[in-house]
Amino acid sequence: MAMLHKRDRLILDLLREEPRSYSELELLLKEQGLIYSKRSIERRLPKLKLQGHPIVKREKGEGKKQHIWKWQERPSGVAVATDKQQITEDYQALAIALAERYWSITALPEREKSLSKLFEEAREQLEDSESREARWYKKARAVEPSHWLKEPKLDKRVFDCICYALLREEPIIITYKSHGRDTPYKITVTPLGIFFRGRVAYLVAYDHERQVTRNRPISRIVEAKSKLGSAIIPKGFDIDTYINSHAGSITYGEPIRLKAVIFESIEREIAEAHLGENQTIKPYGRDERFKLLEVSVPYTLDLIQWLLARAAYLKVLEPIEFKNKFEEEIKRMYINVMSEAPEVPIKLNFGG
Repeated sequence: MAMLHKRDRLILDLLREEPRSYSELELLLKEQGLIYSKRSIERRLPKLKLQGHPIVKREKGEGKKQHIWKWQERPSGVAVATDKQQITEDYQALAIALAERYWSITALPEREKSLSKLFEEAREQLEDSESREARWYKKARAVEPSHWLKEPKLDKRVFDCICYALLREEPIIITYKSHGRDTPYKITVTPLGIFFRGRVAYLVAYDHERQVTRNRPISRIVEAKSKLGSAIIPKGFDIDTYINSHAGSITYGEPIRLKAVIFESIEREIAEAHLGENQTIKPYGRDERFKLLEVSVPYTLDLIQWLLARAAYLKVLEPIEFKNKFEEEIKRMYINVMSEAPEVPIKLNFGG
């Protein structure tokens, strides 16, 4: 750190003793023969913090808030990958703060709260700073592009058993309910990975009896027990490859080349953020508000839901089989809208 002015050293010494307000610091400095205005102290303290001095700003009192500054040494017990406990730069604090949400979703149960102090300090550092990273943190937000499923409550003993077996590469016996009304059944599996669709956790596992790899929602696993024996890990299995093959979404078939007439509102929506690969949008007919869309898309539930939500502003043309199923789905929706009681189709339209 740079050499400190006598005034700065005194300010830091005063904060080491106990938390102080701007007015208190102004008065104490004056008693030491240093004339330094309250406003100057307000400007100076954030700069001292940016230099790496462990001071933080807090609010005190009810109603009209009073700001105080306090000395805060970094705790030695925070679990991080290196011996350095201090967040020395705001870009590091920004990375830690942004990682907090994903840590809360994917952390091992026994580690979920282990970084809570570090996350808190990162947020505080950014809230008290005026750096570019801090201003970005205060002004930039990411929102989910679609509805996120509500996080189900997992049985801790089940989840712990799965995590233990996953890390040790050991088989387990799980009792699984494929549907709320179905009778649970037992299967032996080797856990291969866990992925999250939103906050819903899925176990990717190799089924020893059926000799297939598949994913199941962990919330439907009612019991899990360790099993003696050897794990079976498919040759070349990779969790990212598995998820990229649309395991993260409900898939009904191979990718399709979608062709549709779209209204201008949909064109605006997908002009920059494309719906899929090799997207083209061309004029269609005499009405300039309509365009012809052609795009390669994965044949998933997400795609169908996206199209159904915009069905009043588009018409699917191809592939013909997909077009027929899409129109049938709309007809079924219309029947339920117009009838007093919903009608449940005997056969599923998509995925049936």
